[in-house]
Amino acid sequence: TVEVDEGLRLDADPDLMSQVLINLIRNAAQAAAAHSEHPQVWLRFTRTRSGRTQIEVADNGPGVPEGLRQDIFLPFFTTKAQGTGVGLSLARQVVLAHRGSISVGEAKQGGALFRIVI
Repeated sequence: TVEVDEGLRLDADPDLMSQVLINLIRNAAQAAAAHSEHPQVWLRFTRTRSGRTQIEVADNGPGVPEGLRQDIFLPFFTTKAQGTGVGLSLARQVVLAHRGSISVGEAKQGGALFRIVI
């Protein structure tokens, strides 16, 4: 599911932000598919009260355990057998280069919720 606020514009490098979103959406889809009979992924673009852009990627997978939420952004940290641990670290670096922030929490559906504010 994709939701975008009307008239929303994002001032960011399109290639770099595309790579960030592809990575987050791919991770969400894999987590949801491995965990749920009816996997779902949500992508939301909204404007914050302060006028910044907020991007959320959520899924109905198992979520990220609270004890790992800071570690997942470290270079080469992975919980996947075939993972490299580069994707979320790269995403964090791209978001920071855009003077933004990225965080992870729990989605309403019980899976992971990644929130980017730029």
